[in-house]
Amino acid sequence: MIRAIVSVAGQTNLDMVAPVVVAMGERAPVSLIQQVATEYAASDPKQAYAWARSFTQSQPATAVDQIVDSVSAALAAHSVADAAAYLNEAVDPRIRASLIREIANRKSEADLREAWIWLSQYSAEDRYAENARNLLFRWAYLRPEEVASLLRNVTDAPIRNAAARELSSQWQRRDSEGYQAWVGALPSGPLKTAMLSGSQ
Repeated sequence: MIRAIVSVAGQTNLDMVAPVVVAMGERAPVSLIQQVATEYAASDPKQAYAWARSFTQSQPATAVDQIVDSVSAALAAHSVADAAAYLNEAVDPRIRASLIREIANRKSEADLREAWIWLSQYSAEDRYAENARNLLFRWAYLRPEEVASLLRNVTDAPIRNAAARELSSQWQRRDSEGYQAWVGALPSGPLKTAMLSGSQ
């Protein structure tokens, strides 16, 4: 019932709905908290993240992470530009990592190379390696040629090798002949070694 109320009244009456969910404490389902957080994200990202963190004492850490991620996803879905602007102000490493991942994912839907270049400027951030792998893994099956092209320029060996193994596995499932032709044309080196190790 509360979920239905949030859906109907959430956008215009968050100040009425949110305290009801907070009062549920440990009984509040994560999905319901995420629903309210998503409503906040469209109008007030700062309040949305504060809402997510307010459950630190009543919810497991993994649940709080899920709520933070839902705020970032909603913010990036609403406007990549607004999400990027909020990222420039954010100082919490968990929020920054979540936002960076969601913005990169949104950008990659239009242009994977542009998304990779954008993401690379945050290589000193917490969880950069995780976000880099996530972006490359995300497209390994659907756009293997693009991922393969990017991997030629990835200098971080652990990221390159992990992505190469994932790409190798996914590409062979989708187009074994195309995969074999591409690997066969690769010059000897770390990338080819990593690709071949993923095909075994």
